[in-house]
Amino acid sequence: MAPQHGPRRARIAFSDSAAKQLENLTSEAEIHALVVISVDPDIGEPIPGDTAGPQCESE
Repeated sequence: MAPQHGPRRARIAFSDSAAKQLENLTSEAEIHALVVISVDPDIGEPIPGDTAGPQCESE
């Protein structure tokens, strides 16, 4: 009988821009938010913007 293995873990690959954003995380809250999104990517509402960053609303 084949040996039982634990569940497989995801392999994560970051783009250069994602890796740079990750380096800039400073607070524990930001790190927790990243973990939540990695577990459930459909959570919350998308922020308008592009890879350069979110769009700022004009006042």
